[in-house]
Amino acid sequence: MIRGTTPTHRFALPVGMENIKEVRVTYAQKGRPVLTKKNNDCSVEGRNLSVRLSQTDTFLFDPGHEVEIQLRILTPTGDALASEIIRTTVERCLENEVMA
Repeated sequence: MIRGTTPTHRFALPVGMENIKEVRVTYAQKGRPVLTKKNNDCSVEGRNLSVRLSQTDTFLFDPGHEVEIQLRILTPTGDALASEIIRTTVERCLENEVMA
């Protein structure tokens, strides 16, 4: 991921949205959560969930450090499921301002 860009991250859901009460996609760096996207921040098509980060979102991450990403869902019956942790690096951007 490059700071100052707008990447879209896609996840395959284990169940359909009709069986999901809450969704959270958490991004962490250095062992601490940096950003969490919830239901309204996500797009769902079938069993595929997409999360688009903004330039402002990606500027929250420190370049040169790994980012961990995890999807968690809660079912209407109270079952909590989590994906394996996905790891990626953050590359720097030569500018540090949001383009408008």
